[in-house]
Amino acid sequence: MKILDCTLRDGGYYNEWDFDFFVVKKYLQSMAKANVDFVELGLRQFKQKKYLGAFAYTPESLLNLLELPDGPSYGVMVDAKTILNSDASIEEAVELLFADSSQSKIRLVRIAAHPFEIPESKSIVTKLNNLGYMVGLNIMQISTLNASKISELSNLVNSWEIKPDVLYFADSLGNLEPDDISLIIDSINTGWKGPVGFHAHNNQGMALQNAKKCLSKNVEWLDATITGMGRGAGNLSMEDIFLNILSDSNPSHSQAIFELANSDFKHLQSRYQYGPNLLYRIGAKHSIHPTYIQTLLSDPGVYENTHLEIINRIANLTEPNKFSTSSYEMCVGINKKYPVKSSKINPSEMNSNICELKKGMDFLIIGSGESVKNIKEFIPLIVKDNNLVTIAVNYQSSKTTPTDFLCATPNNNLLADNQNYYLYSNTIITPESCHESSEGNKLFANADSILYFDYCLGDEFLFAKSGLVSKYDLSAAYSIAVAICMGARNIYFIGFDGYPHEDIRYLQMVEIIKFFQDLHGKDNLISLTKTRYPMPNESIFGYLS
Repeated sequence: MKILDCTLRDGGYYNEWDFDFFVVKKYLQSMAKANVDFVELGLRQFKQKKYLGAFAYTPESLLNLLELPDGPSYGVMVDAKTILNSDASIEEAVELLFADSSQSKIRLVRIAAHPFEIPESKSIVTKLNNLGYMVGLNIMQISTLNASKISELSNLVNSWEIKPDVLYFADSLGNLEPDDISLIIDSINTGWKGPVGFHAHNNQGMALQNAKKCLSKNVEWLDATITGMGRGAGNLSMEDIFLNILSDSNPSHSQAIFELANSDFKHLQSRYQYGPNLLYRIGAKHSIHPTYIQTLLSDPGVYENTHLEIINRIANLTEPNKFSTSSYEMCVGINKKYPVKSSKINPSEMNSNICELKKGMDFLIIGSGESVKNIKEFIPLIVKDNNLVTIAVNYQSSKTTPTDFLCATPNNNLLADNQNYYLYSNTIITPESCHESSEGNKLFANADSILYFDYCLGDEFLFAKSGLVSKYDLSAAYSIAVAICMGARNIYFIGFDGYPHEDIRYLQMVEIIKFFQDLHGKDNLISLTKTRYPMPNESIFGYLS
């Protein structure tokens, strides 16, 4: 049996492969002490247009700087799509990413391929083999295939003149159980005659059981990671390997793993909160790609009470096993449109009936920051003294004081408070498509009237008299756009205290405010309670008669 540790590769989905090099050094030493057969150091790919750490690329220059202890053989993984989607030919793309094995510290290269990519992966396997590498081929999302298709693919791979050294199957969606494992292995063995490997995911807490079933079926390779660190709910943990599968091994081997898991990686697990939970188990039952659940759990703009509803929506997508940001964004709100490229939006196709409805008047937009609690008795006074038009950013803001309008932005805020919006009896402003949906009809049943202002997400901000395209799905952006469209002169804010600086929404709000300051005038957007945002900050008490 061969044990392959892929912590730095699979664990990188949580920290963008940006591991501390001191931790990496300790990790590599522990792998050697534990007598682990293979260590997968990371991914190998072309340059991306976002920041990714060293182990997202694992270049040869990095390998030459790392102290790779003797003992384990070292490897990297490449996604088949990295090669197949390259502008270069398959052979050229492989040569751009991989030197001849004689010039590299890498021995093993594994190719991660979706079932439809397997036929084209033949040329990748051949080229890597010609460069002198040991090659593994991983069939991803194998749970989406029936036994006949698995047999067909394994026969195909076995027919290649140059075959991979090991054929892996991956429980990518985390929904396999021991009986499924048996059926898959039997199907693979109808065609494939070489070693078989298994990459477990622990969405249902069954990674260890599935690994044991694999061993009973003579699978020769098993993947694991320290503390199970890996995408979504994570993987089979290396600790479980040594506690339950290699329990008779030299005690010094298991001690090296346990000490590593109980120190640096214990802190990483606490920080990123990976591991099986109810949401991952539900997701696995619906064949939902684990990145949906991982994104949901780490999204600071999503309320916990909406998690189950969002998962239900994702499950009803045409292809829940394929993650896309646009599908995720659509599912977290109510009747939300897909994010689009702003350049492709025609403002004439957006709809609004609020243009210049309150032209020349001053507006007060009420947020839900803590500062509102201390001054809520003064809000009606400042509104009366200054003849202000009032807008509540969301339902929670409307509870502070009566307002003329309530903005129902079709995002997670609306989904979280969907049981309360029907209590609002004044005028609601929302996209027409949201109101006309079955959910919207129920939500706004008691409103005095409904006005429309369109809204969707895009790759850049775009304001029109008919609607807003926003880069970020924050209700504040929609509320400010509504005020400007209605003809606001000055726009005052209370309860816009500001997210903490370490919260990604803080920078998003800064960008939103800058956009509207450029559009409407920096001095025309004024906070009347303390705020962290870069905008004029005056006092509500200075506006009282």
